Amino acid sequence: EAIQAVGGQIQVAFHVIYYNTEDNVPQEQIDAQIAEMNKCYAGYYGGVNTGYTFVLASVDRTSNKKWFTMLPGSNNEKLAKQTLAKDVIHRLNVYTCKPGRDLLGWSFFPTSYPKSSYMHGVVFHYGSLPGGYLTPYNLGGTLVHESGHYMGLYHTFQGGCTAPGDYV
Repeated sequence: EAIQAVGGQIQVAFHVIYYNTEDNVPQEQIDAQIAEMNKCYAGYYGGVNTGYTFVLASVDRTSNKKWFTMLPGSNNEKLAKQTLAKDVIHRLNVYTCKPGRDLLGWSFFPTSYPKSSYMHGVVFHYGSLPGGYLTPYNLGGTLVHESGHYMGLYHTFQGGCTAPGDYV
C-alpha cells in the first residue's frame, strides 16, 4: 500500500559564497534553480507529485576564499554555516561554493544533528546551477538530489533490496 506524501511549502535561504566575480551567481540562476526544484518535486519528469513546493525566502552573498572551497565536515563548513544559517528549523539553507575533491554537493540526513543545528542544509557546486559551466551537471539536479537527503531520502541502492531497504 502506497503512502501519500504530505507535502508543504519549503522556504529556501540561499547563501552564495564566492571568491571571484564569476562565482557570484546571478539572481536569474537562483530563480531557475528554484523553478527546477519545483518541477522535480511535482513529478514533471516522471514519478509522483510529492506535494512539496520551494519558495525563495532570502538571498545573501559572501566573499570568502576559505569557505568557497569547503569540504564536508571541515572547520570551514562549520564556520560558514554557523555564520550564515538562517532559521534552520523553518528554512532550507543552501550554500553555493566550489567544493574541493570534485564534489558536486552534500547534505546531512535530518537525524544527523538536532533539528535546531546550523549544520543542516545543502552545500553544492555553483557550476551545477541551471546554466552553470559543469556540463552535464548544470541543469539544477544537484540541489534537487541533495535536498532529498536533507528530507531523509537515501539513495535507492542504500539498504539493499530487502526491507526496509531505502525506506521508500
